[in-house]
Amino acid sequence: MYIFADKLPVLKCGAYVVSEMEGIVQLAQAKGVSLSQQLSAAEKADLRAYISLVHNVLGNAMLYSCWIDDGVYNNLTKPRYGSPYNFPLRGLVPWITRRKVKAQLGALKWAQRNSTEVFREVETCLMALSERLGDSEYFFGSSPTELDALAFGYLFTMITTPLFGPDSNQLGTLVKQQANLVRFCQRLEREFFSNE
Repeated sequence: MYIFADKLPVLKCGAYVVSEMEGIVQLAQAKGVSLSQQLSAAEKADLRAYISLVHNVLGNAMLYSCWIDDGVYNNLTKPRYGSPYNFPLRGLVPWITRRKVKAQLGALKWAQRNSTEVFREVETCLMALSERLGDSEYFFGSSPTELDALAFGYLFTMITTPLFGPDSNQLGTLVKQQANLVRFCQRLEREFFSNE
């Protein structure tokens, strides 16, 4: 059975399928779980600002990489996104989704950018995240928050998924320039996703 959602991440909880970070956070809060309940009002405002930064920069950069860049789209996105479908949907569904993403990024003025501009924007965002994290285990102290989950998802994907074809993995290279962000990803992978 395939669970199809236009927005990631996706969480299947019983009979419900919830997509996007905000929906998952709301579901968790409805179940009495909040990762940021210990934060002060000022820290919660900072948390929301950093979450917005991550969504608006890293999220759009990933969409740009996967759907706007022709090389990545043709060699990676289109085959993977179309793989659950038979012909002609295998080509049609990625084409329709690409049009939607182009329109979305066009409205945000991201579709008109070139890869150098995208990389510059990502680099600035990563420096801000690196500064916020510093030498701490998590972005807001000694326990994870929603920002840690969101940032991990984007950063880990950028490090481990080769995008931008012949340029190797430029987004991953940018993340690797911030050693504390790499250590953060490695620690979270071991702590929450290790089989040991």
